[in-house]
Amino acid sequence: MKIPGLPSSKIKVAMADRWRLEPARLDKVEPHRMKEAIKNLFMKDGLFLQRAVSGALGDEVEIGNIGRIEARYFQEGLKTAVFQVMAKLKDGRKTTFCLSVSEYPNDEEYDIFGEFDQISFSWSRHPEDIPEPYAKGAGMFHHNMSEPTELKMIAVEWIKDSVELDYFVDRNTEKWKFYLNYYSGYVERATPVFAEHYLSEADGRVIAEEMVRILAKDYDPATKSMVDSLDINAGDFVIRMLNKEGDFDLKLVTIRKRRYGVGVSDLIERLLKYEVDYQLIDPYTHKHITLLKYKKPFRPPHVVFRGIQKGLMDLHGENKGRELTRQWLERYKKDKHKFTRQVDRFLETGINEPLQARLANRYARMLTQGLIH
Repeated sequence: MKIPGLPSSKIKVAMADRWRLEPARLDKVEPHRMKEAIKNLFMKDGLFLQRAVSGALGDEVEIGNIGRIEARYFQEGLKTAVFQVMAKLKDGRKTTFCLSVSEYPNDEEYDIFGEFDQISFSWSRHPEDIPEPYAKGAGMFHHNMSEPTELKMIAVEWIKDSVELDYFVDRNTEKWKFYLNYYSGYVERATPVFAEHYLSEADGRVIAEEMVRILAKDYDPATKSMVDSLDINAGDFVIRMLNKEGDFDLKLVTIRKRRYGVGVSDLIERLLKYEVDYQLIDPYTHKHITLLKYKKPFRPPHVVFRGIQKGLMDLHGENKGRELTRQWLERYKKDKHKFTRQVDRFLETGINEPLQARLANRYARMLTQGLIH
C-alpha cells in the first residue's frame, strides 16, 4: 500500500552543471527528465522515503516527520547516476542516504531492482562489507507528448568520505596499479574534481587481498554462487581511510548479478583469471563495448590465496578458517592442476604468516589529513 510523499515545495533536486561529455546511447534519460522522475518518486511514494530515511537514521521515522529532502547529483556510472540525498526531519534530526538512478529505462541488459536484490542478499550474509539496502522504487517522467515513462531507483547506505578504487596503468612508471579515483565535486564544490592518486605496488597487493577477502566471504556454498560481472573500473569497490596510520574500510557497493553452479575450485580459478576491462560507448550502436582487457589485478597467486584465507577466517574463526583454506586449495590443485608450486609454497609457509590490512602509501595519510579532496 502506497502512502503520499512530500509536497513539491519540500523537495529539491540539484543536477550537475555539466553532464558526461562522451557519446551517449540514444535512450539515455536527459538530466531534466531524471530530475522530474526523482521528484515524482519523492512526492508519490511516501513508503520509499520512509524506508530510506528510517534505514539511514537507524530509527523508525513516520512520513509526517520528514520536513525536507534535498538530492544532489554526485557522480555518474556506466548505467546509473548517483545522488547524495539529505533529509531534514521536523524534530531537528538530519541524515543522508545514497540514491542510485537508472539512466536507461528500456535497458534489457541491466536491472537496477535486480541489483538491489543482490545487494540485499549479500548484506544479509556479511553486512560489514556491503552498503545497507533501504528501498527500491520508481518515478515517472514525461517525454514530449508520449505516455509517462518509469525510471527505477534504489536507496542504499551513503558511505561517507569514500573514494572509488580503480586499476589502470600509471603513466609515469608504465606499471599497472590500483589508484584512488576522485570523481566527485558536485556536492560541496562549484566545479567537479577529477584526480588520480596511484598506490604503491605493496599497497596494491593489500587492496587486492581485501577485495578477494570480500568476494570469498560472499561465496555461498549452499547455492554454489558467487558475484558475477565484477567491474573494478566501474567503481564496484570504494575505500574509506580511517586514520593516518593507513587503516581503511573497503566496501563492495555494486553487485549486478550472481553466477550459480560454481564449485570451490571454479571460484579460485575465476579469481585468478579475473581481468579488468575498459568500456566505451560505441558511437554507432550506442551500446557499451569492451575496448581493452587489462592485466589481472589479483596477482601474484598468493594474493588470491591470502584473500580467501582472510575471508574464511572472518566467517569461521582463525583455526577453522585456516583449515578450510587448506581444503579449498588442495581441492583446487587436484581439480585444476594449475599453480601447484605456488599452492604448495603457500600451504607450507604462507598460510601461517600474520595477516594485515593497512596501507603504507603517503596518500593514505594525506587523505585523512584533508590534504587531498
